[in-house]
Amino acid sequence: MEFETTTLLVYTSNPESPDFTDEQLEEIQAGHMAHLQSLGERGLALTAGPFSEQSDTRFRGLVFFSVDPTEALQLTQDDPAVIAGRLLADTMNWHRQAGTVVFTRQA
Repeated sequence: MEFETTTLLVYTSNPESPDFTDEQLEEIQAGHMAHLQSLGERGLALTAGPFSEQSDTRFRGLVFFSVDPTEALQLTQDDPAVIAGRLLADTMNWHRQAGTVVFTRQA
């Protein structure tokens, strides 16, 4: 069986996150979303999205990257939510049977 590999990045809540006002949270989230959109437009992030109904609410979201885990983690250091200390990011490789998942972008 052949495998393909994609880098995953998992965002988790930072248990040591500072307290933010609602206005600050809105600004951080807007910056976070703009950062993810930019990564997608540059072909670095294949897709991304938040979690819901997760059993562990520390898990916040997932990004599939087209780059290796080291580069993905470096790119994430520019994310306003990471910079603010609201989110933490962990990367890993995901190995799957070749041809079972295809990432496409709509124009």
